[in-house]
Amino acid sequence: LAQEVHKAWVSAKAATQAGDEVGATRHLQAAWSAASQGSVRLGDGHALRLAVAKDGMDSALAASMWDEAAPFARAVSTASQLLYPKAWPVVALSLARLAKLELYLNQVRAAANAAEEALRLLAMTMDDRSPVIGELRQIYAQACAEMQAQGQQARHRVAAKTAQCALTAEPAPSMAPMADVKEAP
Repeated sequence: LAQEVHKAWVSAKAATQAGDEVGATRHLQAAWSAASQGSVRLGDGHALRLAVAKDGMDSALAASMWDEAAPFARAVSTASQLLYPKAWPVVALSLARLAKLELYLNQVRAAANAAEEALRLLAMTMDDRSPVIGELRQIYAQACAEMQAQGQQARHRVAAKTAQCALTAEPAPSMAPMADVKEAP
């Protein structure tokens, strides 16, 4: 298993060196599939599995293959959390990259969760004025605003389907003849 994964990983490295990020991503997807499926698989924290995930994420991002990058980014984040202490910047930075990608893919709840956790972890290791923290705050705010807007849209759709929100017409007021009114002198 490890040899099969390593072979695909080496092929991906060669494709990257040749400037073929799409080909590299495809090789890394094959390596990931071999490492992740079946009754025998590499563990989430296995070094080769993490290397494949990191390179897969980088190759997919370089090739603008956002959907393909997402599973790799999630795996990098998971492995980083298994391998490094919580306060280690590697964990927070993997969450930051994941948050940015999830927001781009309109996975706003996942983006908000990743950004919030990254901000919490980076508060221990970085200056509050760091550009990374500033960008994460923006990602978090945008994801929260989008969730709120989606929630309002969902509530509106539900309300529109209920009888309480149905538009009913009131009968028109009767037009009783009005008396002539004279102006006061």
